[in-house]
Amino acid sequence: CSDDYWTDDTEVKLKHMDTDYFLATSGQQYSRPISGQYEIVATSSNGYNAAWKAAEGIYMQTRRDDGL
Repeated sequence: CSDDYWTDDTEVKLKHMDTDYFLATSGQQYSRPISGQYEIVATSSNGYNAAWKAAEGIYMQTRRDDGL
């Protein structure tokens, strides 16, 4: 993320500070424990499989500079 904040329409790449590897999908899907979920791996490549977007969760509104 090149901005100060990560918004739900922004792609980010998550890089481990010690290993310099990126969190990515391997492209493999398995039927257990949850059908259709992708395997997540650490990789040295920062390609499209390492791009993440927020899709679900709890979003907290931040305070604006004008105090509102």
